[in-house]
Amino acid sequence: MAKTVRTFISIDVPITNSIKDIVDEAHRTRNVRAVSLKQIHITLRFLGDTDERKLPELCSRLKDAFKGFGQFDVCVKGTGVFPDIKRPRVIWIGVEHPERLIEASDIVTKILDSMKLDYDGKKFSPHITIGRVEGKADIEGILDHDAIFSQFSCTEIKVMGSELRPTGAVHTVIDRVPL
Repeated sequence: MAKTVRTFISIDVPITNSIKDIVDEAHRTRNVRAVSLKQIHITLRFLGDTDERKLPELCSRLKDAFKGFGQFDVCVKGTGVFPDIKRPRVIWIGVEHPERLIEASDIVTKILDSMKLDYDGKKFSPHITIGRVEGKADIEGILDHDAIFSQFSCTEIKVMGSELRPTGAVHTVIDRVPL
């Protein structure tokens, strides 16, 4: 039986003091499990368990597809929750003017479809998960819909592996796709 790798495709987000502060606030909030700063990223597509034999072809196709795509600027701004404020489960930081991220996600999705690789199938919603709510939590101190947390130039896309451990997920870079 083929070995699988829990896989996702993402963009790194540089950690600023503002991001560190909001994640620290999530850590201090009862019933919120905040993410590790090492895992801050924007997921373009989550594949889940993927046959490791397919990964070299996937990486090659991504590199070909993104030739000429070019670097682009990202503005990380505002916070919110999924699915809604009455039943928050995920706390996130948003992205202002996400058009290039949406284009990148669409390219990734077309490649996955052409390779018949499974992925989560959710509509792409550019965000950075900063915490998961478990039960009732007072998250008002975390929500700031206008704050700018970071502005950066995206220079690469990463194909990532994620190993679930009792202490949390450990992410490793499988390959880098330059822009």
